[in-house]
Amino acid sequence: MENESTKRKRAAVYIRLSSEEQAKEGYSPQTQKEKVLEFIKNNDYTIDEKHIYVDLGYSVQPIRDQLFKDSWRMQGKRNSTLL
Repeated sequence: MENESTKRKRAAVYIRLSSEEQAKEGYSPQTQKEKVLEFIKNNDYTIDEKHIYVDLGYSVQPIRDQLFKDSWRMQGKRNSTLL
């Protein structure tokens, strides 16, 4: 029997800060996270904290690779979604 959380679409989120200027202009990682979590809540998605990937601009590769690995694993699950 499915419960409410298994019926909802799951999300994975990639947050990136590419410059200090971007943070000063209101696009800090925290601001991005708040906005995407609001979107998730308002659009009937669910997210596990471990599927929030934050890249502070130092090295995209490891975080991006982990995101792709995890999203690939999620593909076999009901309503998997990557934002």
